[in-house]
Amino acid sequence: SNATGSFTISATNVLATRALANTDALLVYPNPTSTGQLTLRLTLGGTNGPAQLSLLNTLGQTVLSQSAAISNGSLERSLNTRGLAAGVYTLRLQVGEQLLTRKVVLE
Repeated sequence: SNATGSFTISATNVLATRALANTDALLVYPNPTSTGQLTLRLTLGGTNGPAQLSLLNTLGQTVLSQSAAISNGSLERSLNTRGLAAGVYTLRLQVGEQLLTRKVVLE
């Protein structure tokens, strides 16, 4: 039977919240790529400091990791993907509290 009436849903023990990062801030090209190289361009106005780049395979394993520095709100970096198997990967870019991700396809 279906009960009728009002009910309340409440959240307890919230483990984490995160503001959505600007989805246009990170460009990755060419995507898909068969050249063995990806270029990423990040534009975050007024941001300076460290960033951590990671490329994860479909099992969630990190197959490439690099540190980078953001200067004057921008970063441009080439990633060498030669030697990685063809497939779908997730590029993760951690900048302070912001986490930006992109799906990339290696052919």
